[in-house]
Amino acid sequence: MMLKILKDDKEITQVKNGIINFKFFKTGKQKGRFRLKFKDINGNQCLINNCFSCINYFEQKSTNLKEYPSYNFTYISEIEEIEDEFGKGLKVQFNPTSTHNTKFSFSISFKFYDNLNFTLLRLVNVQDLSSEQFKIHSLSPLTIKNEPLYLSKDEEPTNLEKITWFKNGWQSWSPCKVFYGDQKDR
Repeated sequence: MMLKILKDDKEITQVKNGIINFKFFKTGKQKGRFRLKFKDINGNQCLINNCFSCINYFEQKSTNLKEYPSYNFTYISEIEEIEDEFGKGLKVQFNPTSTHNTKFSFSISFKFYDNLNFTLLRLVNVQDLSSEQFKIHSLSPLTIKNEPLYLSKDEEPTNLEKITWFKNGWQSWSPCKVFYGDQKDR
C-alpha cells in the first residue's frame, strides 16, 4: 500500500498515496492552507500551492460579496481509515480549534485512496455562528488566489488563461458552469 501518513503533528498533516502528496498547515503563518503535489499523465511533477477553503457570502443588506477563508482558523486533525466504492483509503478531517467570535465555522474533509489520482474534498459541519443571518453565495472547498500553478513540466508557471474550470452547483437549482481562463462566476 502506497498510502501513508508522512506527518501528523500540531503544525502540519502530510499524506502521500504514490501519486498525490498533500500537506495541510494547521497552525502558524500558513494556517488553514494546503498544497497538492501530483504527477500528470506523463509523470511530470505539478504543484498547486497556498490553496484554502472559504465560504462566500453577502454583506448585510448589500450585494458586496465577501469571503470567509479557512486561514481565519487554526485546526486539529482527525484521521480515519475508510473503505468505500473507491477502495481503501484515509479520511482526514480538519476541525477548527476555536470558533469564538467568528461569523462562520466549517471543517475541511479530504479522502485519499491508494494509487488513485484524485482526492475528494468537502466542506462539512458548516455553521453560521453570527447573531446576524448572512446570505451564503457559495461554498468553495478549493480556492487558489494570486499563486502560480505548476501544471506542466515547464519551469514557468502555467498560464491560467489556458485552463478550463468546471463549477458544479451545490443546490439542485444551482447551474453547472464551465469557465475559461480567468472568467469570474458573477
